[in-house]
This record gives sequence, structure tokens and C-alpha cells, in this order.
Amino acid sequence: MNWEQFLTPIPISLGVLGSLMMSATQTNDFTINDHKPVGGFQYMRDPTSFRQSLMQIGHESYKAFLVAHGNMNKVRLSTLTVPSYMNEATRILATGNFTVIQSRLHRPLRVVTTAIRDSLNWSLKVAIQFEYLSNLTDEVHLAAVSSKSAKEGTKLSVVEQQSHKKLTSDSVQQHLNQIEKQLKDDLKKSDRAHEDLLQAWLSKPTAFERLGMDIGQFFLNDVLGENYKFIQI
Repeated sequence: MNWEQFLTPIPISLGVLGSLMMSATQTNDFTINDHKPVGGFQYMRDPTSFRQSLMQIGHESYKAFLVAHGNMNKVRLSTLTVPSYMNEATRILATGNFTVIQSRLHRPLRVVTTAIRDSLNWSLKVAIQFEYLSNLTDEVHLAAVSSKSAKEGTKLSVVEQQSHKKLTSDSVQQHLNQIEKQLKDDLKKSDRAHEDLLQAWLSKPTAFERLGMDIGQFFLNDVLGENYKFIQI
């Protein structure tokens, strides 16, 4: 078995795990539960904290590697004796003696069967642990992407509202400017009307002037009479 191909990804995984833990301690915390899936989150313990979710991924990664290390070591120790027991079973079968086969073959086969069954169970535990880690990572990633999209949508909505408010404010200001201009024009017209009325009032004859005009008219019409008309002709 080429163990090198299985051992090569380990340093890379440890490097990624170390970078992840450093990011969890240095990043600014924020929530990633803006868009909850149907049924809620299945793997994240604290979706209100991105930092805690990263710490959970780091913890589960360490746990998965620890389980894999322990169980694979158990598999190695359990299968060390399998070749010798298989050789023994082969020698028993090679005798061709049915009585010997019936009385002795079940012993090495039982050991081999137990080793295979235990190795399978240990391997399944490792697979389950890494599957849980994979599902957790996918859930955190999808939650972060959905939360980012939701925040960008909220930000865009706020920008649109601010733009609308600015346009509304500009329209209101323009309307107020028009009203102010109209009021100034009306005030100017009113001032001119008042001035004209005042001039007309000031130019109107007084009571004494009207009396003098009436006396003069009476004198011209009644006293001079025809002579005034003749003079006019």
C-alpha cells in the first residue's frame, strides 16, 4: 500500500487548520444567520457568531484527525496478525482432511472475521466524523454567503432610500424656492399697488380745494353767465 499518497495531504490540512484558527481569533465577529434555511441550522451551534463557527470548525477538524489517528492505529494493530492467520487457514485447507478442516479452520477464520469487522467499524467512525466536518463547513460557508448577500441587499436598499430622500429633499427645496420667489413677486406687486394708491390719495383735492373749485365754478357759470361762454368762444 502506498502510504505516501495518504500522508501527503496531512501537512496541507494542518496548515489550513492553523490558518483557520488564526482567522477565528483575528477577524471581526458578525452574525451569519440573516437567511436561515428551512428547518434551521443542523450543524452550527452558534450561528450568531462567525468567529464561534470558525472555532467550531477548527475543533471538529482536530477531533476528526484525532479519531482518524486512533482508529487507523487500531486497524493497523488489528490487521497485523491477519496474514499469519490466513496462512494457517491455507495450511489447514491444504491438508484435504475434512475432519481437520472442520475442527480447526473456524479458529483462524474467526480471528480474521473479527479483525475485518472491527476495522470496518473503526473506519466508519472516521468517515462519519469527517462527513460531519464536511457538512459543518458547507453549512458555515453557505450561511456566510447568504448572509453577505442579505447584507448587500440591505445596504443597496438603504442607498436607494437615501437617494430617494435626497431627491425628495431636492424637490421640496425647489418647490420652497419657487414659493419664496412667488411671495417676493407678490410682495413687490403689493408694494407697487400700495404706492400707486398712496400717490392717488395724496393727489386727490382736499376739502378746501374742492370748496374753492366749487366757488370758482359757481362764479363762472352763474355770475358771468353768457359772458363766460362768449369768452370761451
